[in-house]
Amino acid sequence: MERLLQFRRVVPAALLCLGVAGLVAAHARYPAADLRSARDTAVTRSGSYVLVHGRPFTGTLVALTADGRVAEERSYKGGLAHGLHRGWWDGSLRRFEYRYEHGFLEGQALEWDTGGRMYRSATYHRGHEEGPQKMWNADGTLRANYVVRSGRRFGFIGATGCTGGDSLPGGANAVARAL
Repeated sequence: MERLLQFRRVVPAALLCLGVAGLVAAHARYPAADLRSARDTAVTRSGSYVLVHGRPFTGTLVALTADGRVAEERSYKGGLAHGLHRGWWDGSLRRFEYRYEHGFLEGQALEWDTGGRMYRSATYHRGHEEGPQKMWNADGTLRANYVVRSGRRFGFIGATGCTGGDSLPGGANAVARAL
């Protein structure tokens, strides 16, 4: 499916439309989608930086579906992800919502499945998980529910240990101690 990319510059308010295939092809878990395409040489990536015509981009990149609906909006400042990044399945149902500060995920990151049900809610600080994290299965049952404090996970992470027991020594009591 053909996607269109628009640049919304902060100053001046010029609007440029370019064809880009694959902007939305990356899954929501990989928010730094590949912005390159064989037909588009204006938008490139250099490490964490998004460049337009070789210069760090400031503004909002908007990916459109073939019928003109917004599929993604991603904000950048000085070439780094900065501000709200949002996406929609087929231009209608929410797909993801992330907030970035100077290239790092910051605050709550939310993701929805194709049916519009939330399947992940995570909290980030400077690009790392910090605070409450939750994931749900397709049937709505809890898949993971844990807290990250100083880089350590406490709670149900949705995995079974090698011995087949609880994945966290101390079980539910460890969560209470972590909080």
